[in-house]
Amino acid sequence: MKKFLFRLAQCTWGIPQTLTGFIIFLMLRKKNVSSFHGAFICRWNYPYSVSLGMFIFISDKTSCFERLSVHEYGHCIQSLILGIFYMPFISLPSALWLRLPICKKLRRKRNISYYSFITERTADRLGESICRK
Repeated sequence: MKKFLFRLAQCTWGIPQTLTGFIIFLMLRKKNVSSFHGAFICRWNYPYSVSLGMFIFISDKTSCFERLSVHEYGHCIQSLILGIFYMPFISLPSALWLRLPICKKLRRKRNISYYSFITERTADRLGESICRK
């Protein structure tokens, strides 16, 4: 029942990110796919990981698959909480924090972890609290 409600909420309240994730999922459907607390985890060839609604895409180059699964699941929970506001308030800031040269320089200069950013720190906490149960 929990999985059903999780997926229903992602397909209604979280439709923008879930639809985007579903399109990517269809393009990668021959990749390794597993279920994780109601979400779908797909391995892909990109060097970063992304969570879009109930779809989690994790780099097949990572050595910390389990930790990233929990972290990205935290983003799924953020999607449940924020719904249609997830992409502008979580996805976009996270992507900018990851990719903007000025942010990369700041992280490197001050020795700041990517995961210290508020959206990432919150995803860690949410994922750990849900997956611990």
